Amino acid sequence: MFGVIGDGGTVENLGLINVDINGGAYIGGITGDNYGVIRNCYVAGKVSGTSGYVGGIIGYNWSSGIVRNCYSTAIVSGNGNIGGIVGNNAMNGYIQNCVALNISITSTSMSNTAGRVVSNSGSTYVNNNYSSSSIILTVNGVVDDNNYQDDSKNGIRKTSVELNNQGFWTTASNWLTNGGATAWDFTSIWEWDTATNLPKLR
Repeated sequence: MFGVIGDGGTVENLGLINVDINGGAYIGGITGDNYGVIRNCYVAGKVSGTSGYVGGIIGYNWSSGIVRNCYSTAIVSGNGNIGGIVGNNAMNGYIQNCVALNISITSTSMSNTAGRVVSNSGSTYVNNNYSSSSIILTVNGVVDDNNYQDDSKNGIRKTSVELNNQGFWTTASNWLTNGGATAWDFTSIWEWDTATNLPKLR
């Protein structure tokens, strides 16, 4: 949707469906590079790059970048630093209250990896994210089916049954609510889509 979201820029309340995005490096469903704020957004479809830094929402989230309360069901692929939500996250970049629901995440690189939420976990601000246990995560041709339960690059794993239940999303205690983060707002922003069993924007 955007090449770059600059420092001070905000993208919110945006849903992209049936995307088919193909590029080189720094490729995301909403933006390739994020220096600003992305919140209350989702992406469905396919996002791929011939090189690295590819994510369902953001290709590269820089130190001033913030992404919160977003999810992706997209198929994501590229050559290193591949993530269901963010391809690569800078040390001080925020990824919080996001959910990776991707069908598959694939990295063809031998040296760089992929993650269900983000490919790297260096930031202390990557927390309280979730991922579907049904994601097919492949790195250099090998399916990674380890039962990760970390609240970092792979998120807290949940089953499809849990994630397709409205109660999971509307329970405030499931979400970080400090430092600018908020629970998913089902009063004015989101509502439940009975066709997909996932949130949609009002």
